[in-house]
Amino acid sequence: MSQPKNLPFPVGFTNTRTFKKIRVDFPAAAGLGAAILLIDYAVAQPNHEFYLEDLDFLSRDFDVSRKILEDIVLSYDLFKIYEKDDKKVVSPFIIKQLEPYYKAVEAGKLGGEITSTKRKIKQKQQLLELHNKLSEVNSIQGCLEYPTSTLVPNNKLINKIKEENKETLSRESRNERDIFKNLQSFKSHFINKNTNVPFYTQGIGYEPATPFKINESKLVVNMVNSKILSKEEALEVWEYLFNFYQNQKIGA
Repeated sequence: MSQPKNLPFPVGFTNTRTFKKIRVDFPAAAGLGAAILLIDYAVAQPNHEFYLEDLDFLSRDFDVSRKILEDIVLSYDLFKIYEKDDKKVVSPFIIKQLEPYYKAVEAGKLGGEITSTKRKIKQKQQLLELHNKLSEVNSIQGCLEYPTSTLVPNNKLINKIKEENKETLSRESRNERDIFKNLQSFKSHFINKNTNVPFYTQGIGYEPATPFKINESKLVVNMVNSKILSKEEALEVWEYLFNFYQNQKIGA
């Protein structure tokens, strides 16, 4: 808990009923002075609380009798003992006076958290924009043989990925590609060659930078949240892959 640098006492607080009673009960402002000294001491303590036994050394420090200090703590509304065994003392008066201070502290902390959150959101948006710029590389063709860690904005690497994947697909004869007349045969072929290999989609409701993979159980997994897609979601992805593959114009 942060400590306030100033005590926000209202003007004329010593004329309130509690302080007037203290002034009447103790002559020569002895009680009023002792009350203010105790309040100042309590504010400086962790959580603004202290032990009743502290009155022994406080009486010597304040040059006020222990009885006066104890009467101030026990007989008025300024302090309360809330732990009977340890006799820990807290001040409702202090809590009330410092309430605006702690509300301001919380508001400042919340404002800082909001600013930090906005900064993180902006960073994520910038990262997404970077991924979108690399969407051409983050396609199925560019990811069949390479993990996502290789997808960096390096022109030489991008060109190398394109050429090597073109050569890989070209090794399949035209007859082999013609086999994929239906989705099921394509799925078997894709799973056989690309289990646990990241791939991407475009235009079916996912961010272009969202990686997917086929796990060992032959299920489609969203690698962002490790979620296994439902049958309907998976079918949509498989249809995209099938159409994407069939539309490739690579010679035998």
